[in-house]
Amino acid sequence: MLWVSEGFTVYYEDIILRRAGLLTRDEVLERASANIARYENAPGHLFQSATESSFDTWIKFFTRVPNLATTTISYYDKGAALGLLLDLAIRHGSGNARSLDEVMRALFREFYQQKKRGFTDEEFRAVCERVAGGRLAEIFDVYATTVKPVDYAKYLAYAGLEVDMTPTAGAAWGAATDDRDGVAVVSRVEWDSPAARAGISVQDEIRSVEGVAATSRSIADAIDARKPGDRLRVVIVRRGAEREVDVTLGPKAERSFRLKPMADPTPAQKAILAGWLGDR
Repeated sequence: MLWVSEGFTVYYEDIILRRAGLLTRDEVLERASANIARYENAPGHLFQSATESSFDTWIKFFTRVPNLATTTISYYDKGAALGLLLDLAIRHGSGNARSLDEVMRALFREFYQQKKRGFTDEEFRAVCERVAGGRLAEIFDVYATTVKPVDYAKYLAYAGLEVDMTPTAGAAWGAATDDRDGVAVVSRVEWDSPAARAGISVQDEIRSVEGVAATSRSIADAIDARKPGDRLRVVIVRRGAEREVDVTLGPKAERSFRLKPMADPTPAQKAILAGWLGDR
């Protein structure tokens, strides 16, 4: 349940600052976009759900295992995004009469004050659905517990918002390097990326790229100067043995997930947006 207790804390940070008049509407939307993009653009979103991230925290999240970033996500990030979905779903389902605020107040009263304990997964879901006035199966059975794609457009539309998921232009090789004593060392290789398909692995030393001595900066410059489909000649050193590999660059996988108001929202959508952002 860390996706709730920690993720919702992150979600409410910006909402509270907005209600206090310390953030503008655009700043809240920008932060929500950045939060969604952080985990959606991480390769781990294909492998680990929010509930799994919560459960596996102590054996994965705080370790330094090579390539861990390619197979895991942060429950802070996805939890905050799920908090947004739940809030908008509850507002929509209740005709904008109730929100996630009522859920949090009910949990405080019923479990902390009255029962003197925390709540279970099932109890949390029951309170959310009671407040929403209906089932929230898609969020709980799919988005929280699996890695299936999230239909952001559906939930954001409740508040008259659109989301831009256009991929970022440019080429990529799907690996990251750290400069160690003047040597570029591979620190991460994304699953099924051009670098992975070329046989590049974590801890490989990159000696040169297109005949130029490799640093993290020179590698990035070489990739930025090319387009998807171009080949990159890379010399690597693994356990003292040097060899040359060709990497066929692919397109960047990152998407912006930029949120923006619809051009012509309905009165109901306007009301939900105003209620969510605490507009007066």
